[in-house]
Amino acid sequence: MIAAQQKLSIRVYDSFLASTDIDEPQDITELLLHGQGIAKDYAERRFGKTESKGRVKISPFNEILMS
Repeated sequence: MIAAQQKLSIRVYDSFLASTDIDEPQDITELLLHGQGIAKDYAERRFGKTESKGRVKISPFNEILMS
């Protein structure tokens, strides 16, 4: 396994919306809800989430702090 050869760990999270590329805001939302590790930590530092009517929306923290 490539990850083991590089001494890296891997994690899998079950999501219908996220794939190998995170190029849409919905992908970051999925990462915030279901992710783990460094990627989720980074997303949590960069984005905030608000929940309403069963939906989760993300915004860059600078937008949240200014409102």
